[in-house]
Amino acid sequence: MSEMVERVAKAVGEVLYGAADPVDTPNNWARSMDAARAAITAMREPTEEMRQRGGSTLLLHEYEPDGPEGSRDVWQSMIDAALAERK
Repeated sequence: MSEMVERVAKAVGEVLYGAADPVDTPNNWARSMDAARAAITAMREPTEEMRQRGGSTLLLHEYEPDGPEGSRDVWQSMIDAALAERK
């Protein structure tokens, strides 16, 4: 299991069910894992705002695109943009 899928599943389980654990609440955990995979899959294609923020982060800090600091900061900037988007 992917660490990221597990992190998202735990967060989803806490919001939807109050808890989700593979041993203590296996049904909640299974549903939370499905929801986590669906949510992460939906985020595979970034929005235009996410792309702009990620690109700006690279330019602002002059990171190497594949360097560890740049990757983390670009990822966080793009996620922040996704969370900030309004309908």
